Amino acid sequence: MTTAKITYKTLESQAFTNVFDIINTRSHVRDPCDPAGNKIRTFVYDSDPFMTSYDYDLLPHIVVDLPELEQDFKTVTGDKKMMRWRHSITVRTGKNGRSNFSQQLGRVDILNIGDDLQELFNNPTRKSTLKGFGMKNVKLTKEDSDTGVVEGKDVYEATYTLEYDSFMNVTGRSC
Repeated sequence: MTTAKITYKTLESQAFTNVFDIINTRSHVRDPCDPAGNKIRTFVYDSDPFMTSYDYDLLPHIVVDLPELEQDFKTVTGDKKMMRWRHSITVRTGKNGRSNFSQQLGRVDILNIGDDLQELFNNPTRKSTLKGFGMKNVKLTKEDSDTGVVEGKDVYEATYTLEYDSFMNVTGRSC
């Protein structure tokens, strides 16, 4: 799938694809291990890679969770509803960088990735593009930041919530 307008048939699948694909565009969110944007490694995941293995070599990375979806304020006929989506986004970096070589490189990496995410979802041109996909009132909130340990090495972690909504046809019938 590629980015496209969310429809009543793709309320969850297209919403996820749009968010995942726009974050996975390296010109929007740069991978510190691949500054040229060649996609030489997986940087954005659709599930937490640490669920299968706590592998320090997977850092830095971004995890985009599947969307939560809420429906509200329907029309009398029920053909249109206010749809609200929420995605959790997790960013992790190694405190000393992927090579565990340079102190505080991970702090620079996580802050740069956070800056890229904020710029991505606040950029007027991209917001207009997202609006065309049925993703209105886009808001990115940084919920938490923390440190932890993976394979005996310090890790930075930041969690975000991406929210957007749209009043849309949910039945396929013309209103």
